Amino acid sequence: MEEGYTNFTLRMKEEDRDEWKDAVEYSDQFSSLSQLVRYSVEQEIRRIEDRQEGDLTKEEKEILSKIEHEENRTRDILRDIQEKLNELQETNLSISEAKVLEKEQTATILEGIEDE
Repeated sequence: MEEGYTNFTLRMKEEDRDEWKDAVEYSDQFSSLSQLVRYSVEQEIRRIEDRQEGDLTKEEKEILSKIEHEENRTRDILRDIQEKLNELQETNLSISEAKVLEKEQTATILEGIEDE
């Protein structure tokens, strides 16, 4: 064994080991199971350190960014809906006013006819 290195034995279910081996086999990033395990442990240690410092992990930041993007998109959609609703209410008011005016004019005409 090379100096400065040590072995570490891990007891696990065979199906889990097979899943890890498959991950290595189909990965362009890892060439051995040991490399996958070392990388994964280092990533988890970084996540733990980030949480201890109160920072978000890269993945959490990405998720938060996506949520904020969707929230802004939703706000824009709601704003557009409100504008369309306001336009519709104005149109309905104009139609109502037109109907009232039409009734008033019809009543005036009918009164003029009856007077004759």
